[in-house]
Amino acid sequence: MGLASQMQVASATAGKQRGQCGKLNELMWNPLPGTAGEVNVIGSSFQKQNIPLTLLKAGEAQEAKVRSAMQSARYILLSTHGFFLGDECGFSEKARDIGGVRPGMQGQGMMIGPEALGPVRKENPLLLSGLVLAGANNSWKGGAGGGDNDGYLLAMEVANMDLEGVELVTLSACKTGLGEIKRGEGVFGLKRSFMIAGAEGLVMSLWSVPDKETKELMTDFYGRILAKNPKRDSFRQSQLKMLKIGDKGGYHHPFYWAAFEYIGVN
Repeated sequence: MGLASQMQVASATAGKQRGQCGKLNELMWNPLPGTAGEVNVIGSSFQKQNIPLTLLKAGEAQEAKVRSAMQSARYILLSTHGFFLGDECGFSEKARDIGGVRPGMQGQGMMIGPEALGPVRKENPLLLSGLVLAGANNSWKGGAGGGDNDGYLLAMEVANMDLEGVELVTLSACKTGLGEIKRGEGVFGLKRSFMIAGAEGLVMSLWSVPDKETKELMTDFYGRILAKNPKRDSFRQSQLKMLKIGDKGGYHHPFYWAAFEYIGVN
């Protein structure tokens, strides 16, 4: 079992760029108090059953350590910030190097090539989504940083990992199921990368998720797995529980539990 949470906060400045999009250099990540409680509770449950555990929290959750732990784990929980820079660095439908359509006279359409649409950013879509790890707020200070331990685990890096034997990856973070859509090929992002790497099951989110409620969902989910229940069924039951206690716990609205989806084997 590998568990990682990231709660560091500092200032960040633009410096070198990782990929063509410089937006990642400008972002600053706030603390997530629920992540520590989440991995502590779930980690304790694994330890009670004498299941080997690697627990990396706060400053310990460095990229190199996290990647090493992931490649030898059966279950991986990454509780941190997630991001997809599609809005900031992605492409509109008219800027994917496939041409576009502009309205012509009397309602007629006129086909045009990409050169008529202005500059086209040809960023690799797997560089636009990822997870935040320790040091991300400081790695680009003063124009320094980058490399293989810069605090960001990008989809591109995940796709190059060997996760054969990993039964479940849980991305307890925001927007981890999003990615750049490529016609005829699907979505390029963390979802695709973890599947390419060999993970059998994956839990990911489709929008920004609340810290406290996500902790409640994930701790219940892993409790069911440790009780020897099938993974997909366990996740569904955990979501239904959030729905059923909504009137008392304030979780009834789908915003609190429907962002996450499970894909892969049961």
